[in-house]
Amino acid sequence: SSEADPATLRKLVGAIATRTGGENPAHAEKIAKGGLTEDNSVAENVDASVLSAQEKAEVEAALANEGLQNEWKNIGIFLGLNSGRLKALNSMPEMIEMWLNKSYKVELFGEPSWQRLVTAVGSNAGARDKAAAEKIASLHRKPQ
Repeated sequence: SSEADPATLRKLVGAIATRTGGENPAHAEKIAKGGLTEDNSVAENVDASVLSAQEKAEVEAALANEGLQNEWKNIGIFLGLNSGRLKALNSMPEMIEMWLNKSYKVELFGEPSWQRLVTAVGSNAGARDKAAAEKIASLHRKPQ
C-alpha cells in the first residue's frame, strides 16, 4: 500500500470531516487513509470512464443486485457526498443521482466511475463488501 502525501491527506480529512458533520475527526481520518492506502487491487482493471446521470439505473441495479441497499449512506460518504445532505435523502437512488450529478468536491474525490464505485463498495470505510466489489468489477472491466 502507498501512503498519500501529507498535504493531500490533510485536504481529504478536512473535506470528509465537513461531509460527516465534523463530529468525529478521527473517523474522517480513517476514511481518508482507507480510501487512499488500502488495497484497491480489485478496482485496478475496472473502467474509470466518467459515468453520466443516464447510467443511474445501471449503477442502482449493480448495488441492489449485490444486496447493498442498506449501505448507501456509507457508500455515499466514501464517494464524497456531504453527510448532512445524505441525511436529507431517503433512498439509494437519490444518493446515486446526487453522485452522478457531481454534487460533491469532484477535485478531491474523483469523477463518478465504476472504478470509484467498486473502491467504495470494497473499502473498509465504505460498504466493506469485497465479494460485491469483485462481482461489480468483473462486470465493468476497462475497455480493451
